[in-house]
Amino acid sequence: MKAFLTLLAVITSLSAYTLAGVHAKCAYCPDILNGVMLSKRCVNKKDVTTCE
Repeated sequence: MKAFLTLLAVITSLSAYTLAGVHAKCAYCPDILNGVMLSKRCVNKKDVTTCE
């Protein structure tokens, strides 16, 4: 039973990790963020996708 619960916890955490957009190719980039105009391109630095 303990092994099953451990496996269930691992699967749940990996699913949440994927759903959070970690593996997304590109994040949605708004035109303006906090009053700063963005160039609307996505940059991937160390597996983190950000907008510039």
